[in-house]
Amino acid sequence: MPLQLNLLHEEILEQRQRQRDPLKLSIYAGIGLAVLLVLNYLWTGYRVLESKSRLNAVQSEWAKIEHQSAQRIH
Repeated sequence: MPLQLNLLHEEILEQRQRQRDPLKLSIYAGIGLAVLLVLNYLWTGYRVLESKSRLNAVQSEWAKIEHQSAQRIH
C-alpha cells in the first residue's frame, strides 16, 4: 500500500509540474505581450489616421479662407 500511495503522489506532483511548466508559462506571457503590442500598433495607427483626417479638414478650411481673402484684396 505505501508503494501505491507514493506512486500516486509522484503522479500528482508530475501533473502539477506540467501545469506550472516554465516554458508553457513563458509562451503564454509572450503571446500576451505580442497581442498587447499588436493592439498598441493598431490603436496608434487609428490615432494617426484620425489626426491626418483632422489636419486635412483644417488645411481645407485654411485654403478656403486664404482664397476668400485673396479675392477681397483684388
